[in-house]
Amino acid sequence: MATESITLSPKTRFLAVPASASAHSDLMASPAFQNAAASALLAYQYKLGGGTPEALTIIAAKLRGAQEFLHVLMNLGLPESKSSPFDDSGLTPPEESLKRPYKPPTP
Repeated sequence: MATESITLSPKTRFLAVPASASAHSDLMASPAFQNAAASALLAYQYKLGGGTPEALTIIAAKLRGAQEFLHVLMNLGLPESKSSPFDDSGLTPPEESLKRPYKPPTP
């Protein structure tokens, strides 16, 4: 008799704990996190700097990877049916990567 094993994706395992998924979703929707994520992405871009065309190609790939990671992080607490697909047409500010209300902090 063969035994079948089912491997759950990391996201499926995360969503299996409703309290964690709910808390994560609340955190991702918070203006404080969205401001921090946008600022971190800009700080990373600034840190990478510029240079030769070859260096700019590497920088673009690093920024794309950072943006993709942030997209996965921000959608981790949402079921696949509510997750927004990654937009690969260009860099998108983190606060625009989810269809959640964003309220920038007031000074």
